[in-house]
Amino acid sequence: MRSLVFDALGGTCELYAIGPREPVEDTAEWIRAMHRRLTRFEPASELSLLNAAAGRWIDVSDELHALLAFALDAYADSGGLVHA
Repeated sequence: MRSLVFDALGGTCELYAIGPREPVEDTAEWIRAMHRRLTRFEPASELSLLNAAAGRWIDVSDELHALLAFALDAYADSGGLVHA
């Protein structure tokens, strides 16, 4: 088993892998890249740019679109208890 501990997403992340698939370092870099793109704490991130649009229509990536759709589904499915 391989493991990797690293900081991302506002905390400590841990990855574990069994077998010879893609290296955990590559997966960690993908997570860090998603963090950079989707954080609300960096003014140039995709999420910050969406928030700054303040109701205007803008193009977003497939990943952000999927994340937003998932958040809306969680809100609906929980009767409003999950409010992302």
